[in-house]
Amino acid sequence: MSEEIEAWALRLAEAVAPDEAVLAPDIAAAFVAGGEDRADLFRTSGAVPGAFDTGGVLAVFPFVLSAAMAAGPAIEAFLSSGVTSVPGMVKDVIELWDRYRHREVAQAKEIPLGSEPPYQALDRVFSVIEAELGQAGLAPDQRDLLTYRIVRHLLDDVDGTREFLDAAAKAPGR
Repeated sequence: MSEEIEAWALRLAEAVAPDEAVLAPDIAAAFVAGGEDRADLFRTSGAVPGAFDTGGVLAVFPFVLSAAMAAGPAIEAFLSSGVTSVPGMVKDVIELWDRYRHREVAQAKEIPLGSEPPYQALDRVFSVIEAELGQAGLAPDQRDLLTYRIVRHLLDDVDGTREFLDAAAKAPGR
């Protein structure tokens, strides 16, 4: 795995799951490797992500990477939707996030990826990530906060995000 992806994963973990940042490069390497290495990251004994149980501790960061991967097509659609300044849009993420948290943003209609306006494409990124975190079993309050932090970081470091998505997509299995 490249040093760029390791650095990207460390920055993402520091923003999203600081307690797991020291493990982020290893978790990202296993995720990118795919197959059994990736599957091992998601083995559970009924634990809730980020909590303790008698069977062990379940980390949140693998689910963050999985959510980023699931949102990959939506992220690409957002970046190709005519947005002229990603840094300018990052600052608008806060406003959109406030609306999203309060469910004021209309649910995205069935518009093919790549043909939607930037804010609708960005809303799709939020929706996909939140849904992935929900499937992982995170509580609504926790996944709301993580979703915002994940989206913010993915857009702050577009080059690292793209490199991670490309590398992870080439790996076998989920």
